[in-house]
Amino acid sequence: MKYPRCPVCGKLVNQKSEVCQRTTEAGRKGEYRRWHRKCAKAYSKRKIRMEKTDECRRIEKERDDRLLDVWLDRQDALEFLGREISDYNEFAPEHDRAVVRMVYELTRQAILMFRINPMIPVDYGDDFRWLSAEIGSDGMNLIADSVRWHGARKWRNDPDVSPEGRTPRSFMGHVKEPGETLEDVYTGNVDREETVSYETALKHIWREDNIAGGRWADDRGPWTYK
Repeated sequence: MKYPRCPVCGKLVNQKSEVCQRTTEAGRKGEYRRWHRKCAKAYSKRKIRMEKTDECRRIEKERDDRLLDVWLDRQDALEFLGREISDYNEFAPEHDRAVVRMVYELTRQAILMFRINPMIPVDYGDDFRWLSAEIGSDGMNLIADSVRWHGARKWRNDPDVSPEGRTPRSFMGHVKEPGETLEDVYTGNVDREETVSYETALKHIWREDNIAGGRWADDRGPWTYK
C-alpha cells in the first residue's frame, strides 16, 4: 500500500490513528488522511498564508496593469500636447510680430491725428472715435501726454472706449514642449499674460523721430518683439 506523504512535515502518513474516520468514500475504504492530525492546524495556517499570498500577487498584478495603463495614457497625452504646442510655437512668432505692428501703427495714427489738426480730437469724429476705441482710454491718455495735448479728452466719457481698448495686445510667446525629462505634471507656462504696451510703442517712435539715424543706426526698432 502506498502511503500519502504529509505536505506539512514531509513524513509518511502511515499510523493507524491517521486512518480517515469520516463517512466519505475515503473513510469507507479506510484510506489514510493526506496529512497528520497534529499537522492539520499548521496545514490550515499554511493554506491560508498561501491563499493570502496568491491574493496579494493578484492585487499587485492588477495595480501594475492599472499603472501601465495610466503611464500609457500619460504618454499619449504628452505626445498630443507636444504636437499642439509645436503647432502653437510655429504660429506664435508671426502673431507676435503682427501684434507689435498693429500697436505701433495705431500709435502712429493717433499721434498724426493730434498733430495734423487740433480740431480732429476736439470734434471727436467717427475716425478718431474708432481709433480711441481700438487703443483704449489708458493708451490715448499716454499718447495725448506725449504730444502735450491740453484740449478735451472726450474718449474718457465715451462708453465704447474701455481702458484697455479693443486691439489685442497679448503675446503668444514660446511655450516649452514636453520631453523625455518632463516631470509627472506639465509645468510649461500655457497662460501667458505678456502684452505690448503703448508706452513701449511711444518710446520706439520717439527714438525714431528724435535720435539721429532712427532705428537704422543699430536700433532694432518697433518691429521686434521679445
